[in-house]
This record gives sequence, structure tokens and C-alpha cells, in this order.
Amino acid sequence: MVGGGNVPNYELTCIFHPSLSTDEVGSGVARVEQEIAQHGAVLSTDIWGRMRLAYPIEKVLEGTYVHYTIDIPGQAISALERWLHLQENILRHLVVKGITEYEKTPTSIAQGARERVVSPSRFAPAAGQSDMESDDQELTGDTEDSVSTDGELETVEASATSEIEAPMEIDASAEVEKADE
Repeated sequence: MVGGGNVPNYELTCIFHPSLSTDEVGSGVARVEQEIAQHGAVLSTDIWGRMRLAYPIEKVLEGTYVHYTIDIPGQAISALERWLHLQENILRHLVVKGITEYEKTPTSIAQGARERVVSPSRFAPAAGQSDMESDDQELTGDTEDSVSTDGELETVEASATSEIEAPMEIDASAEVEKADE
């Protein structure tokens, strides 16, 4: 948590109407900050700029996004949202409780991807498997099933299969007989 005391942190994102000039957006941001200051404190304000909306809102396709990090009591959130809803220049707003810090942040996206790929799979046990791991493997249903195709017997290893993924026994001789008829 960024703030202090028992006042929870919130994040507020507002989308301002695209017809507003840069100065009008600045005064709108200041008005929102003043309203927040009546109930709590603004920790940070970040103007993300003008971006395309995910879907049209009131036939508007773009908006200016502004993100606030605020300290405000939970009881004041409803009053703040009511005030934001009445503002004609704000198309949408979203208040999210809590700011969580990442426990582990990879230095790059590629490093994070490598860590996910390198981690051992639960379906492929390590070479030096302990007794406990082999017991777990027996409990998960790792078995060998035989499948007969064209008179030959193949051994297929099924590891932790669910009912949907269960291997099917194929009787190729019955299908050949049906085709001959």
C-alpha cells in the first residue's frame, strides 16, 4: 500500500470528452482533484492522453484518459462517483479499490517468458523422481493403454487424462468390415 493509516488507496480513471481542448481538460482534471481533496487526498495524477475507445460511448469514438491515485475513505466513494456521474465532460469513470504491488517483476518480458517455459511441467516428472512423486503420479492416473490399429499393438502413455481426453480404443477391423459391406 502506498498511503498510510487506515484510509484505503483507490485508483480512479476518467475519460474526458474529446471535444475538450487541452486547457479545458486541464481545468477538468483540476476540478476532479478539488472534489477528491474535499474527502481525502490525491497521491498522483497521470494524464494518459487521447486514445480510441474500446467501443463507442454516446457516438464518441475517442477520449482523453486521466488516471488518479487517491487516498479517500470508503464512505466518500459513493459521493465522489455521484459527482463524477453528473459531470457532462466525463464520458466514463472507474474507481478501483486497493493498489497492489507486484511480488516479482521480471526485468524484461522475455525473461518472464523464459521463466515460464523453463519451469518443470507437472506432466513431465524429473529424472530423479522421489517416492512421494511416484505416489502422486499413481494418484493422478498415469497409466499405459494399448491401442490396436490394423492388427498391430501400440502402447500409448496417457498422463493425467481427464474424462474428455481419455484415449479411445479403436477397433480398425470392425471399421474395415463395415466398409466392405
